Amino acid sequence: MKDSAYPLQRLLEIKIKKEEEATLEMAEEKSKLKQEEEKERLLKTEKEKVQQQLQNLSDEINENLFQNSMMIYEIAQYRNYKQALENKIVEIEKDIDQQQIKVKKAQLRVNQAREKLIQACKERQVIEKHKENWLTQIKKQILKKEQKEQDEIGGLRYSFKDRL
Repeated sequence: MKDSAYPLQRLLEIKIKKEEEATLEMAEEKSKLKQEEEKERLLKTEKEKVQQQLQNLSDEINENLFQNSMMIYEIAQYRNYKQALENKIVEIEKDIDQQQIKVKKAQLRVNQAREKLIQACKERQVIEKHKENWLTQIKKQILKKEQKEQDEIGGLRYSFKDRL
């Protein structure tokens, strides 16, 4: 039997390439997810810092009020600063909400990339299994042909011995 090439080799190569591309896409999406999660973490850290500033301001106001050492304009300045901090917290909370939406979208894209990778792996494995079965069949055919040739040689030897 002539040296046969697997007839679906090109398809197998395409499936392998598709799996590699899906692996890269998965890695990219995971990286983007980590970036979005990091942005969310930074926003939460910023919110905590502003909340701490607000708490420190409230403590300072209470201490100064307790000591009756504040002037009216200082109270107004504290009130304005406190309002600015509260507004900043509200703004950061909105940013956090928007960032959480971005994180969820990134998680969805990671899940989609994972499913795509799983599908690509399955497709490649199916073709590889087909190739294994094909090779097994080819080996069986070769062995069968060799056995037939051996039988013919044996038959010829036997008939040649009978003639002598």
